Amino acid sequence: MRHVAEASGRFTRCSIAEGELADITGCYPDEVIRAKGIENRTIPLGMGRMTIFPVMGTALIRSHRISKARARGPLLLMDLAACRRIPDGTSWEPIPDSSLASIDWVHVRSDTLYAIQQKASLATPSDGDMEGLLRRYCTEQGVPSDWADNVRSLLRVP
Repeated sequence: MRHVAEASGRFTRCSIAEGELADITGCYPDEVIRAKGIENRTIPLGMGRMTIFPVMGTALIRSHRISKARARGPLLLMDLAACRRIPDGTSWEPIPDSSLASIDWVHVRSDTLYAIQQKASLATPSDGDMEGLLRRYCTEQGVPSDWADNVRSLLRVP
């Protein structure tokens, strides 16, 4: 999320969930597998097109459910019950009237995360840089008030 913001000036919304994940490619009929090389993993199906996903499972389903939360903004969301597993030094806030939490990805401090960013050649903006980008985005893009409110309260950006 930090890399995308630094590189593009845009912000993402993400969700984390636990569950099973399986390769379901073998569940498709042979005709679908042979046609799979078509653009964007889609194949013609009657009068429409079908998109092929090689994996499916509760991990994707749960993550998608979390992403539908009403809390707006550039949030990293997860089930509140899973927060006990978040490493020390990573702040999170419960989202009012829900069973979800928002992880403060703007101010996260983690040697592991930093090592991954370095190895993957991802941008490593400072907390202050991220705060400035978010403040500027909220002002220049005229985001809805609840979006900006969540940036202030859940991500602790003054």
